[in-house]
Amino acid sequence: MNGPSFSNPVNHSCADVLLLLRQSLRRLGLRALETFDLQTARSEALDCTCPHHGSAECDCQMVVLMVYGEGTAPTTLMLHGSDGKTWISLPDDPGDGPDPLIGRAVEETVQCIRTG
Repeated sequence: MNGPSFSNPVNHSCADVLLLLRQSLRRLGLRALETFDLQTARSEALDCTCPHHGSAECDCQMVVLMVYGEGTAPTTLMLHGSDGKTWISLPDDPGDGPDPLIGRAVEETVQCIRTG
């Protein structure tokens, strides 16, 4: 595994992209389970400053989802947001790659955001 490959950023917050992505996944019959949220994790730590912004107040976000389809193994999907931009990542899969429906949901989401 070579690590995650990130998309070109979209000019929307991580929260906005996550909402649209969840809608696309649901429309395609896929379920997403959120397994990590950076801001939630940071809220539990005292004096946790952002290495990017250098302060406790920042808009950095990372969300990890496990996406489930009918009869397929779950696929990891990551969102990384900062400064009003969000990158979507499907970490490399040692098998045949992610479920094609998940790729389609990501493409639909990005297209929806870019066309407004």
